[in-house]
Amino acid sequence: MIHVRRHQRQLASGKTVAVRQHERNVVVVQQETPAWDQPRIEVDDPRGWTGTRYFRQDGALFAEDPDGSVREVDEPGRLAPHVLQALDEMKEEMREWRNSPEPYLPPEPMTPQMVKLMGCDTPEGREKYERLRAYRESGYKGPLGSDNRIPDPDDPGEQTALEALAHMRASRSQEEL
Repeated sequence: MIHVRRHQRQLASGKTVAVRQHERNVVVVQQETPAWDQPRIEVDDPRGWTGTRYFRQDGALFAEDPDGSVREVDEPGRLAPHVLQALDEMKEEMREWRNSPEPYLPPEPMTPQMVKLMGCDTPEGREKYERLRAYRESGYKGPLGSDNRIPDPDDPGEQTALEALAHMRASRSQEEL
């Protein structure tokens, strides 16, 4: 059963808006029931235009596309298992590379146009470019910071960026399968 609570809220701009809050009763399901027979708890489509139906089942959020296919959807603060695995692998790779000496390659010859295009017209720019080139040519595939060094994978400030990169890595590996 769905209960809709309506109330007014005043915005910082001074405008008053009507707000609807949906409250749903959750049914407790016995463990013996197979996943496909468990009740679905419908969730509002955040975009509304996709035709995709969202529902919760066993605490996870799923999306049912118009073609009938069902997939698990990642939620903020909760990563899907394949993304979590990609994140763990990426962090481990970053730790290994950070513990080894920084790779070095001799500077590569460039035309004056390439020097300017690649940002190598200053000593700092040239150093950053050569460091990036050395990491990529030595086989490192993970993320690099703004100074083209490997960021600390355990730094809380890096977690959002690492999660986004893990999503991209996981989706790329899913496409290759």
